[in-house]
Amino acid sequence: MKIQYLAPIAFLASGSAFADLGEAGWSGDVSFMASARSHKSNLYSGDDEVKNGTLNSKGNKEDDVVAFPIGSVKYTFGDTNNQQFFINGETRDGVRTGLFSVALGYRVEVGEKSTLAVALIPNVIADEVWRDPYMTDERRHDTDMGDDAVRITYNNILDTNFYAQLTGFNREVDDEDSGLNSYSAFQDQLEREGDGYYLEAGYVFDLGPQSKFKLGANYNDFDADGDAMSLDGYGVELTYTAVFGNHSLALSARYRSTENDVMNPIFNQVQEDDRYSAILAYSYDKIEGWDNWSIVASGGTRRTDSNIEFYDETENFAAMGLRYRF
Repeated sequence: MKIQYLAPIAFLASGSAFADLGEAGWSGDVSFMASARSHKSNLYSGDDEVKNGTLNSKGNKEDDVVAFPIGSVKYTFGDTNNQQFFINGETRDGVRTGLFSVALGYRVEVGEKSTLAVALIPNVIADEVWRDPYMTDERRHDTDMGDDAVRITYNNILDTNFYAQLTGFNREVDDEDSGLNSYSAFQDQLEREGDGYYLEAGYVFDLGPQSKFKLGANYNDFDADGDAMSLDGYGVELTYTAVFGNHSLALSARYRSTENDVMNPIFNQVQEDDRYSAILAYSYDKIEGWDNWSIVASGGTRRTDSNIEFYDETENFAAMGLRYRF
């Protein structure tokens, strides 16, 4: 099971893109969410434990409903309230894996508008994946896969609207048996553990006092223990946010293209993937009589088109809940 695509909700909750870290002392928010999802994947585990028929085919459809909390806590201090410790709950972002992680970090103002932040991101709840996803007509068993990461973020570089972010991560799979049952000769080439990094940079356009447009480009590299699972890729991201009175809106679209380093020994092709996603998030702030509460909702779709059909994935989701600020 995967929980993801809450980044636009976090963006709505983040407030100003400038360096003001807020008043001294404790602050934060917590959201109580419920999400419904429909997806197809051959890699992430579900209720259908047996894949029947041809290996090189799309995964079976799975539906699930889940409830979960997510939030952040901040402590702001310093002579001019220019430093901050923070703890942010995070979900997987399309490059890193792991169902849920927590960013533990430090942020400091380095200019009139600029901030620099460093965060450790240990995986808290891992994704559930198949130990050997290449089995057919037999019962498959699941295992956990997740990333531990370090991230550096520089917002409003040199007091401009440019930003940059660098994330390095280590991926671990508890019981890695890829290829063991039917393709044991290729097992070393199919191992999913490894190290990687993700670099993103872009610009935030101010469209008015209550609306912004973020344009970003990114590059990622993953050096897996199995050569056939190593890859690199590039992508773009567009995010529009606007506030209309008590209403806040965020629309995000992403595209990423990846190519693996060597030929996949099972399918005799070099894997090439195109990944698309679109997410819409909305919040209604200051519910009448409940000034610290907001209604939050999001919906979206994600698609991976691969030249190897086995790696095709689709996902559609909708989530709704309440957010409390303190």
